[in-house]
This record gives sequence, C-alpha cells and structure tokens, in this order.
Amino acid sequence: MNTKKRFKIISLDWDNVIYNLEQVNLDFVKEVYGVSEESVNIKTWSCYVDKYPEITSVWGDFSKYSRGELIPGAINFVKELKNRGYIVQIITHSYESIIAEKELWMKINFPDIKIIHAKDKFLYSQNSILIDDAQHNVEQHLEYNKIKGESILFDYNGNYGWAKGYKGHKAQSYEKALSIIEKINK
Repeated sequence: MNTKKRFKIISLDWDNVIYNLEQVNLDFVKEVYGVSEESVNIKTWSCYVDKYPEITSVWGDFSKYSRGELIPGAINFVKELKNRGYIVQIITHSYESIIAEKELWMKINFPDIKIIHAKDKFLYSQNSILIDDAQHNVEQHLEYNKIKGESILFDYNGNYGWAKGYKGHKAQSYEKALSIIEKINK
C-alpha cells in the first residue's frame, strides 16, 4: 500500500452510496402508484418528481425515508478505507425535516465519522476524493476543486439510470471504488 497518499480524505455521499435510498424509492412507487419501476429507467432525480410527485414525501418524512437498508458491504467498505489510513467523512444533502433523525441514525453504524449536511457538497470536499451517485455532484466537485480533488461516480451494480454516459472515474462496486482510489493515489 502507498503510504504517501495524494488524497487522504474520502468524502462519501450517504444516499445511494452507503444507504440504499433507491430501493426505498422503488418500493414507494410500487406501493403508492402500483408501478414496478426500474432504476435504470430513471435518468434524473427530477424524473421521479415529474412521474411520481408524491415521492418527495419519502425524502422529507423520516418514517418513510428510513425503511431501507445499507447497501451490502457498506460497513466493511468504510472499515477498509479506515484500515488503509484514509480519513472518511460523509457529506449528505437532506430535507431539513429529517436532518436530526437521519444524523442520529447514521451514527449508529458510523459513530466516529464526521457527517456534513450540505446541498453544495463540493464546498466541503476540498482535497478529497468524493464518491457520489449524482453526476452533477461529481462534476461540481471536479470543477470547483480543480487539481485539489478527485471524484468517483458510484453506480451500484450498474443499476442507476442517471449514471449512464459518465466518462470519468466510475465504480459499480465497493471493490472497484477501492481500486480506483488506490490508482488515483499512486
């Protein structure tokens, strides 16, 4: 392992990188609208709002938001990052109505990780590798941080329709993300 790292901080998005919010969204659409939607068909988050306007209640009501689970392997991924000497922080954007409950819930599995709630994640991810499922966040991070940051678009199992076509670093698994991180830091 490279002991002199170019980037020592890994900034992780919570939704759809650590927590499987996408499954919660799909379950909600099926329950409320009677539609079996597939992630690969959702090209942008606004597609959800346009097609299924009540979806915003999932993002603003913690009792609905918290019905999901962590993505399999998430805890081990974070442990491995820490074992490799990285400082891990979570940067997430949430509706104001769920921030306090969400943070308490996040601390159950990640009690010693700094959690930042911010809409403009790139303002808090300087000098780090940002791992996010939203292409616009990855691109803003790269643009704002120029040579002081790197990004990985996380497309869990290749299922995120909104992640298609991205030409930069992209990972469909935690193993691939670890490999890209080490490659960036060579």
